[in-house]
Amino acid sequence: MKRRFVAAALTALLIIVMPWTARGQNVTPESLGSSGLIVAGAAGDRRAVGIGFFVEVPSRSFKGQSFIYLVTARHVLLDSSGRPLPRISFVIAHGKAGGPVTSSLPSADQWYFDPHDRFADVAALPFSPPGVDFTTVPIGSVLEGSGSENLGADAYYVSLLNDEQSAPIMTVHFGRVSVADMVAGNIPGVGPQHLCFLEGLSAPQLSGSPVYIRGADRIWLWGLIEAKSSMEAAGNGGTPGMIGVLPALKIAETVKAMAAAQDRHASNL
Repeated sequence: MKRRFVAAALTALLIIVMPWTARGQNVTPESLGSSGLIVAGAAGDRRAVGIGFFVEVPSRSFKGQSFIYLVTARHVLLDSSGRPLPRISFVIAHGKAGGPVTSSLPSADQWYFDPHDRFADVAALPFSPPGVDFTTVPIGSVLEGSGSENLGADAYYVSLLNDEQSAPIMTVHFGRVSVADMVAGNIPGVGPQHLCFLEGLSAPQLSGSPVYIRGADRIWLWGLIEAKSSMEAAGNGGTPGMIGVLPALKIAETVKAMAAAQDRHASNL
């Protein structure tokens, strides 16, 4: 088992995570075991609002240890007026006792955002839910550059269906990269973004889902889904058959900056 170094509110905490076995063909173990459902509300008022997934960044100060972050689209944490949702939680299906585990999450104003682009629709949180078997996406598998070489590449994304009676139901959808270079796009309630686009079907609760490119010899995290997005040229009518993807560069910028800050803090203890 691998030790990972996690910090919450800049306080270091050691945890041990069990491996997750992949059962899908042509998908990586981390893509099946690293995602969970973000829900808002309580009791009978609970509803799925998006998907989050775990990214792991090695610590530079502590050899063999890593920081773990929960990543999602920033707008998933906000209501239609742009205010933080008051009650949000994270549901993951792989509890060590066999059933789903629900963990409370802090409101959006306690998450971290891209330090280089304050308008980027990405949010990350140092977070490790207790009593859960989960995997992480290594930062080395995060594609920080995206260009025309990825046009037409095979891609897939993880979807979690909300089932109140049992664990979230995981599905994997396959498609191709439609727009590999970032173009001007728009996300209702968020505003202008620079996005890539993927062939596929969308639904509002898919926002935040990780998207992977299947290369010749490895699989990369390409970005996260912006379910309501459209290309600027398409206007408010959307872009039928294509889903906006916030490039993984924005994810990398955010989690690397957090890891650097936490390394500095831990070194000064």
